[in-house]
Formats: sequence, C-alpha cells, structure tokens
Amino acid sequence: MSDQILKLCRRLNKFTFDEILLISEIDSKELKEDLNTFLSADKLVLNNGVYTFKNDSEETKIVSNSLFIYYPQHIIELMIRSYCADVPTYKAAFQAGMAEEQVLKFYRYFRTQIYERQYKELESLYINKPQFAKHPKFMGKEANLYMYNNKVYVAKYPFKSEEERLAHNDRAEYKKVYYYLLRQFTHNSVLINMHHKIAEAIWKRNKNFEERFFDLSSLLV
Repeated sequence: MSDQILKLCRRLNKFTFDEILLISEIDSKELKEDLNTFLSADKLVLNNGVYTFKNDSEETKIVSNSLFIYYPQHIIELMIRSYCADVPTYKAAFQAGMAEEQVLKFYRYFRTQIYERQYKELESLYINKPQFAKHPKFMGKEANLYMYNNKVYVAKYPFKSEEERLAHNDRAEYKKVYYYLLRQFTHNSVLINMHHKIAEAIWKRNKNFEERFFDLSSLLV
C-alpha cells in the first residue's frame, strides 16, 4: 500500500492531507505514517499544510509516455479526473481549453492501459488453468470473455490450449456483467477497439470516482 500511496503523491504533485485522505480511502493514521516516512526520505516537502512531491528531475510532467510530455501536470490531472468522472470528451476539451481530439487521445490511452493490465492478469490465470472462452455478441460483433475467481476478463483474441476446460464460476455474476455490458454498448462506435471498451466498462463497474481516480493514477505512474 505504501508504494501505491507514493505513486498517488507523485500523480497529485501538490495536495493537502484531507485531499489525499479522501482519494486514498485508507486509515488516516496509516496515511499519516506513510507521509511522514516520505518526508523523512526526502520524497515530499511540507509547507503550510501543503505536501509537494519532490521529483528528482524537478519535472512535473509524466515522461513515461510521449503523449504526456507536451502537457503540464494540471492538464494531465484534469484529463484523469474527467475520464474517471465520465465527463464527455467535448466538455473536458472545453474545460481544458484544448481540441476534443486531444482529449480523445488521453481517453484512448487510459483505456489501453486498463485493458493491458487486465490482459496480463488474465494471461497468467489462463496459463495456470486454461478454460474455454465465452463469446457473447455486442452490436453483432463477438467478444472473448473469461471468468476467473468470479471476475470477468476480456481478450482481443481467444487463447488456445488443448487443456482447456469448462469454467466453474458464479453464473449469476457473469450474467450481471454481461447484461451490464449490453446496456453500455448501444451504438456502432463500440465496434472500434471493442476489447478496450469492454475492459474499460468492467473496470468502471461498481467503482466510485475516488476508487477510479486512485487506481488509474497508480496505474499510469
């Protein structure tokens, strides 16, 4: 958990204790201990109640992806918040003072990262216990869904193994996710990178804004 809190500090860059407490949703005493540890390690600076993440390169931009190097931290922050709050791209573009196509690039990137993380988890689970995929159709296009430990995953292409077997999972939970996806996908635009949009919808399901923001911020660092 401490590593995730540090990643969140880096993402927020500047924040008060109350702000990070609300987003992290962990015990205040545990959070205070983590922040004090980061202060002692010279990873944070505290001034007038405001914590500032101390970046070794003095940069406030995310440089792990070329998309981010052209934008200041507050724009990146706004894009993450807008995405997690389901703000339409045209509204997010207006708020940020940028073209809608730029916002679309951010949203597509977030969606891709969410898909790739769950795919890696799925791949590991499948290798240990191969199972047949389920192939529901959305807008006439077939998807590849798997279920492990009562959690639904999606793959662009189905896995293939001679050791595949039927999965023994909670059918009620699978049906809940399936009907949830049906309600989400009601127009043809879902057909473009459908596996990314399914992963996104599953990720957003049953998460509030704070949970989405914390998880996505940690994923992007």
